[in-house]
Amino acid sequence: FDLLDRQGLGFLVLKDFEFLGKWKPQHYLYCEPDDEGLQRFKEAVIELYGEPIFRVWRKVLDRDGSMRINWDEFRFACLRILRSPQTAVNSIPKTEVEMAGVWRAMDRDCAGFISLREFDPAAYQALGSFRIWTQKHYGSIQHLFRILDDNGNGRVSLAEFSAIKKGPDGYTGNVPLVFACLDVNCERLLTDHEVKFLDSWDVWWEEYETTLRKRRHTFGRTKTAKVGQDASASR
Repeated sequence: FDLLDRQGLGFLVLKDFEFLGKWKPQHYLYCEPDDEGLQRFKEAVIELYGEPIFRVWRKVLDRDGSMRINWDEFRFACLRILRSPQTAVNSIPKTEVEMAGVWRAMDRDCAGFISLREFDPAAYQALGSFRIWTQKHYGSIQHLFRILDDNGNGRVSLAEFSAIKKGPDGYTGNVPLVFACLDVNCERLLTDHEVKFLDSWDVWWEEYETTLRKRRHTFGRTKTAKVGQDASASR
């Protein structure tokens, strides 16, 4: 009632309902999360593209490197994967209804988008800590890359990349995982093009946004419980 009574008048008229005739809500807004479907999806894309699963995120889902994807990007990605002749695609959701269930298993609050944290928490932790460390000590990923590329060939191997662990302020995270995530083409070498997208990733904003979403969720549950208590008390 409150959502329809947008003027706060305390009553509804026909005009308040007219927009519903034009509205075409996306399937994910009213479907149940399909956790098993999400697990099958992840297993299938790992079979198709290999591990770590961040490679799938970067090459198939988040192609613009924004570190988040929306519903349409996910839907179109599924359709692209389904064109593959390999048998693993049998576990990829094929209809929009199936895709919506898998999407809702990630987008729990129906925000219409998901971040890397919701798709691959391990990669989020590894790359997020690497991004923060790099920003603190080198200012940018690209600056660090130029330092690591001491022979100037435009490529950095795992051995060269591992130099970030050295010194009292060295990176203490999972270096092989960070390297594997960034090596999206499985060449065992990194190029400037493969890493520069991290410079545009605002990890602190991601953390702040996640905190706000958790607070809204907690507030919603508290408010629902209070309404239930008030209803019981009035009987």
